Amino acid sequence: MRWWQLYLVATIILAEVTCSVSISRLLGTTTASVNDDPYSNLVLRMRPGLEDCDIILDNTKKILEAASQVLYIATEDKLFFKDVTILIPSALLSLCRLQDNNIPQVTKMPKVAIILGEDDPVFGGEPWTQQTQGCGKPGDFLYLPHAFLRSDNASSLYSKRGKRVVHEWAKVRWGVFEEYGIAEDQVFPLDSAQTASNTDNSSNWLPNYCANADLHGEFRQQCEFPSCSFILEEEQNATSSLLALYTPASVTSFCDSDTHKSLLPNKHNAQCGGQSVTTVLQYHHDFQRTSVCHRLHVHVISLVLHS
Repeated sequence: MRWWQLYLVATIILAEVTCSVSISRLLGTTTASVNDDPYSNLVLRMRPGLEDCDIILDNTKKILEAASQVLYIATEDKLFFKDVTILIPSALLSLCRLQDNNIPQVTKMPKVAIILGEDDPVFGGEPWTQQTQGCGKPGDFLYLPHAFLRSDNASSLYSKRGKRVVHEWAKVRWGVFEEYGIAEDQVFPLDSAQTASNTDNSSNWLPNYCANADLHGEFRQQCEFPSCSFILEEEQNATSSLLALYTPASVTSFCDSDTHKSLLPNKHNAQCGGQSVTTVLQYHHDFQRTSVCHRLHVHVISLVLHS
């Protein structure tokens, strides 16, 4: 297999920093080094069967730009995406509107953190993360499907998708898990946790989301085990948690030890022993630094082609 690299094809608002601290690490299969605090060398791979390459490429850059801003706020100005490399199959060159002219050869294939591909048979058009290790351990990869990337040009949609990327990035990078339930799951019910023996009365249920404020919405009239679904309203007062709620505009952070609901039946509580997301994060070396950095200017994306 040959690998080729093409520079200066497109730009994305990523960041340079002024901090004097210099840290560079690679995390297992989720490659992204931390250099002067922001993530650098983040590698994405586009699968050969992906259609609308030029549109997907443009949308991916916009979504990552939004995700970087969300990540920066959620980590209190500590982390964001700096350098992004996208691996593109040479067969998609024409669809991507790229030219294979005078491209220098890359001899070593980098590890991939994020895969761009077709809609998944199980998860459909929703992003997902493969996690085969426990709490605090990195996942294998993050998968962004075609339907998620093939969105319209509404800036609000890029912002919401940016939040969803950070939701998945937290899982693949830091080894935390969802703070909501799973459809038709008796252990982790989808939207609500039973609080009394009478399962037919919605007053006996609570929304199964980790949030630092009461959630606005309503339960479906008929509640049946294992789930009494709670319909969230778009407008919320809660500001956390991104591992539970990534669609409301108000949500910008993770639950901490003061706001975490350790008894809710969700995967994060089960895997992490009821610890809050921020408690788990404080032991990760991404957060073992005191410097706080700020965005300064636009950085260039590298596009890598392979055959």
